[in-house]
Amino acid sequence: MNDADQPHAEPSHTAQPQAEPPHAEQPRVGTVGVVGRPSTGKSSLINRICGHKVSIVSPVPQTTRSRVRGIVTLEAGQLIFLDTPGLHASERKLNLVLKTVALSVADEVDLLLLLFDASRPFGAEDDAVLAGTRRFAGPRVAACNKVDLTAARGAAKERESRLRRAGIEETHAVSALTGAGVPDLVTRLLALSPPGDLLYPDDMYTDQTPDFRVAEIVREHAFGRVTAEVPHALYVDVVDLEQRPGALWIRATIWVERPSQVGIVVGRGGTGIAAIRRASTAELADIFGRRIHLDLRVKVRKKWRRDDALLQQLRSRG
Repeated sequence: MNDADQPHAEPSHTAQPQAEPPHAEQPRVGTVGVVGRPSTGKSSLINRICGHKVSIVSPVPQTTRSRVRGIVTLEAGQLIFLDTPGLHASERKLNLVLKTVALSVADEVDLLLLLFDASRPFGAEDDAVLAGTRRFAGPRVAACNKVDLTAARGAAKERESRLRRAGIEETHAVSALTGAGVPDLVTRLLALSPPGDLLYPDDMYTDQTPDFRVAEIVREHAFGRVTAEVPHALYVDVVDLEQRPGALWIRATIWVERPSQVGIVVGRGGTGIAAIRRASTAELADIFGRRIHLDLRVKVRKKWRRDDALLQQLRSRG
């Protein structure tokens, strides 16, 4: 009997199922509220993690006045950071509003990153950070920034003891300046994040509006040109922003509280406002990738820091 005469075997309906290829682990996606007292380096740390300038940076305490989102996407998942104003012990209306902004972030994030300054002794404002976040239901992770500074070496044991008494067992030593310890912190935050789908495209590092970015950059450079109480007495409002082929045309106003502060910002012969315009224009051109035409004015709005409607507007924009 040749092969052609062989009976054909019927296909089996009880064949063993083939093993399915292993599924890739679902990415972890977490929203992280960053909370700390003023000048701990929250904005600098977020900028370091995201690899881009998300938050403006200044030696002036409470430079951050609203929540700023920074986004970092890695192979293991995505973290969305919410920068918040520093918690400052003051009963002034602006400071109370900023405190509300900072602590209310706990209502909308998966994790809290409590940031402390390793170069300064643990103080009342640090205690306020711990007390204000004690009821948070998710993970609280502590990080001590500025470990690159010599002054950071003395207070580590006391700080960690205070944190343990507050129920925080894990503390990360980091430097936003050098990047030391930052990758390990990011890895830990991702590990604590829930699995889920990415919330933003992987090439996006912030969701700030163009108006907000312009106002923040101008405010940063204005802060760098003035002294004493003036930084706290100014805010920036973008009046008009128009995109034209290859260029961005912007009209913005720097508002201050008193006529005497106008002269401080403008400078002798207009040198101050000219310097703010030049520095802002250069940085905005780099951010937006086009020519910038910036019309910048300084005006007075008396007692704006007591204006509830304006403070609410500043709190929620961005």
